[in-house]
Amino acid sequence: MALSGWSIDVEAARSVVTTTKGHFDKIDQLKVDSQGGITDAITATDNLEIGEALSTTNNEYLSVMIGSAEAIGDNICLKMNEAISHYVEGDRRQAEDAQASTAAIPDKDPEADKSNPQARPTPEDQQ
Repeated sequence: MALSGWSIDVEAARSVVTTTKGHFDKIDQLKVDSQGGITDAITATDNLEIGEALSTTNNEYLSVMIGSAEAIGDNICLKMNEAISHYVEGDRRQAEDAQASTAAIPDKDPEADKSNPQARPTPEDQQ
């Protein structure tokens, strides 16, 4: 039973989430490609200091940013699927909660269980 006041094409919504998830899944390959590129650059420089700088940049910035983007994408898709399911089940409150949590920032650890990332409250939640 759909919720009154909401009009969602469920199959279209699920298709959008599936397509979006597919795009976010490509981030994993980007991580592999970037790490390979960094490794190739370190080898090509044949300079210890430059190699250490490249490695540090990869470890402390690039891989963290890519992992965070992947975790955020997974969280968005997970929560939107929950919102759609609650809509179908007719649970307005849970649908609204799931939809609102798509903006939550996933746990700082991008390698945390991506099937159920822990969300930190947003600044708006702390007011």
